[in-house]
Parts: sequence; C-alpha cells; structure tokens
Amino acid sequence: GLVNIQYLIYQNELYVIEVNPRASRTVPYISKVTGVPMVDLASKVMVGQPLDGLGFGTGLYKVPPYYAVKVPVFSFEKLTDANSYLGPEMKSTGEVLGIGKSLHEALFKGLMSAGMMIKSSIGSENVGALISVDSHDQLEVVSLAKKLDDLGLKLFATKETAASIRNLGIEVTEVESIKESNDLFKLMEDGEISYIIYTGAVMDSTVDDYIALHKKALLLAIPCFTSLDTANALADILASRYNENNTELVNINEMRESKQLLKFTKMQATGDDYIYINNFDNKINCPESLCISLCGRHKGIGGYGIVLIEKSDIADAKMRVYNRDGSEGKIAGNCIRCTAKYLYDNGIINKDTVSIETVVGIKEVKLYTSFNRVTLCSVDMGKANLNAKDLPTTIKEDKLIDHPVKIGKKTYIVTCVNIGNPHCVVFYRQRRRR
Repeated sequence: GLVNIQYLIYQNELYVIEVNPRASRTVPYISKVTGVPMVDLASKVMVGQPLDGLGFGTGLYKVPPYYAVKVPVFSFEKLTDANSYLGPEMKSTGEVLGIGKSLHEALFKGLMSAGMMIKSSIGSENVGALISVDSHDQLEVVSLAKKLDDLGLKLFATKETAASIRNLGIEVTEVESIKESNDLFKLMEDGEISYIIYTGAVMDSTVDDYIALHKKALLLAIPCFTSLDTANALADILASRYNENNTELVNINEMRESKQLLKFTKMQATGDDYIYINNFDNKINCPESLCISLCGRHKGIGGYGIVLIEKSDIADAKMRVYNRDGSEGKIAGNCIRCTAKYLYDNGIINKDTVSIETVVGIKEVKLYTSFNRVTLCSVDMGKANLNAKDLPTTIKEDKLIDHPVKIGKKTYIVTCVNIGNPHCVVFYRQRRRR
C-alpha cells in the first residue's frame, strides 16, 4: 500500500520496527507516470467507495506505454566523511525519474540525471572498466566481463578477478591494489578507466581500499558500481546505444496514453535499406530515439536508418535522414531516390522531375517510369568531399585516402569520403583462382 513497513522476527516473535509513509517519493512518482491518483483513490477506498465506481476497477485501467525508473542521487562528493559503501541504511539525498519507451532508455536517462557520466566505447579507444569482486562473485562476473569485452571496453582487474576473467579467454590487464601500488590511480587520472565495478569485502581491512578508491573516483567523475546487477544494467545501456542526443524528451504533463501507431515503408537501393515514414502530419517529434528501437535487426524492423518524408514550403517534399544511432545525415543518394519513388508510386506527386528539400539544399530527381511505377531514378549529388575536417574523425590529417587504421586487432587501409553522409570505404583486391 502507501506505507513501508520494516519487520523483525526475533525468537519466533514478530516485531514491527517502523512504519513509513511512501507518499514523499515513491507514490508521487508512480502516480505521475501511471496517471493514477493513488493517495486520492486510497483515501476514498478506505471510506468504502469501490474502485469500479472511481474508474479504476478491473479492466478499466490502461497500462501506459512507458518504462519508468527511479534512481537515487548520492552526495558523497559533498559529505566527505560518510562511508560510501551502500548498505541497508538510507544514504541517498534525492531521487530522479527516468522515463522512456524502453527499459534501457529509462535507465540511461535516470543514471545520467543522477550525475553518472556514461561513456560509450563506440568511436573511443580510451574507455575501460576496472573490475574487482569478492570471491562469491567470481562465477557471476565472467558474464559481465564478456558483455563489456563485446562492447569494446578495455578490462582491468585485480589478481583474483583477472584470473576468473582470463579463464574465459577474455583479454584483461591485471592491476595491483592501491595498497600495493599507485598504478591504479594513475590509470584513473590518465582516463583509461571510465567505470569501476567493486564488490569486495566490506567487513575487513579492504573496506579502506574501497573508500580511498571511491573518493578518487568521485574527484574524477568516474561512476562506481557496488552491485553486479547495476553493472549488468550499465552494460545493457551501453549495448543499446542510447546517448544524450537520441533519447526522447518526455513532457510529463502530456504523456501518451497508448503506444503511437506508425505506418512505414521498407525500401532498399544497392544494398542499403532504410525505413521510410510519411511524416506529413508532423507526429514524429523525436526520430533520433526511434532509430534505436526500430533499426535493430533482432528486436526492431531492421535498417540502416530512418527517412522522414515531410511537407516543404520550397520544394515538392522534404527529406530528413537519420542513421541507426540517431545522428542526422545530410543527404544520401539511395535515400533521396527512394523518397522520390515513394512520392510518385503513392500518387503524392505526378511528374517526371521531383524537387526534394534536404539539409544541404534542394535536389532535383529525374524519374523513369513504367506502368505508373518508378523503375529508375537519377540525381546529381555533387562532388565528393574528401576533407578530413568535414568528416567526424579523430585522425589529424588533411585527407584520409588509403590511410591505415587499426580496428580491433587488424589494420585496414581506408578512404574516408562524404557525399552528404560520411562513409569509410575499404577496397579489397580479390584474387582469382586458376
């Protein structure tokens, strides 16, 4: 109900330690997310009114299309004398609410809002995790290590934990404890460690190690996890590819009552497939977030990205392209040709040349038809841009043509080019067998 009761059983006798009303945090959060005024309903039910008469009986309540996560906020960086290891006593100084259309999006929002800096390993070589767990967690930690390794994180671990991880065939760098060496602190200061996962013993002398480690992490804004469940949730968030730019901003006062129904068309040209959505009514306000859920090939529709087809004041239509990670692309040749085919085949436009507004200006698409269907399109995309400064790259070169890049453990010779959307191209020489 609306109270939190703590019980104690001592010598077969049941005692009530305390009874706390949950109306200060939990109930208001749940009431806001679900749209159910729980305190008001509970008060009326207590005086004899039935739930059916209040509109919330069996079959009358609709489950909202959101996930909600309540995340505690700690202030250890301000309360320097507090023991930062978590236990049964209350140490949080506040809470935040993360709301998303998936559990991972809600978790990401909640953790970020609580002050954790979540860094993705994608596009970065200096994202690592320090793992140090107690003996009883050695079997469970290997699955977490496998997740983090698959995501491209560099793993560091203390001696016993490193041995467990190495037995699974995962590469791990063994580090000494802070009592034995300052190397661990140096790795943190150099930015090599982005996350700390620690479940060491808390009732012996090693608790001092954790307190010193955690204080150093606080100074460097490195998230510290003392539970494998939370660490596994972090790994799932990193795998989901959510970031600050592709999460939906939910207006808590105008939340949807049911899931939004979207009609889409799946189209492909020369191998790359996109999800095309008619957005003439402007109902889609966060395509960046949609990309994460829809473009996945295992749980979504599957595709390289999403293309929104919209009304334009200066052309026949407007096209917006979003990559599968939610980032916006400027233009893509296959996307603009498929957009022109969509407009013609669906009777929205009936002419041989279609003007389409893009981020880089208006492009004219020539259509070739047969039996009232487009069979071929051509469009002038302009010159290819080979300037490295115009590409999202960290390599400090003027142009990246036949440039060696190490990806994983293999070196590739790549050329980076941008024709609206940036591409990294690898040319292979195929040997013929005689």
